[in-house]
Amino acid sequence: MARVRTDEARNTFGTVLNRVAFGKERIVLERRGKALAAIVPLEDLARLEGPATPAAAADPAAPPPPPKPGKKDKSRKAGKAKKAGKR
Repeated sequence: MARVRTDEARNTFGTVLNRVAFGKERIVLERRGKALAAIVPLEDLARLEGPATPAAAADPAAPPPPPKPGKKDKSRKAGKAKKAGKR
């Protein structure tokens, strides 16, 4: 498993990302010699997260699921519209 300093990863992020995405490498990010995080291919992430999120692992760009019915709209505009109607 490759180890890359965080400052180096910041300066060469595209290269690091390509190594993981296309080279299927696992990279540990280090700061001051201590491991902070890891960048892993999507296939590894899917294995780690298990069968609970197969769609998210298969297509990370997929839109989020729609909100559940019955949720109240707590936005400012919704509140102003309700107040305006009570006059």
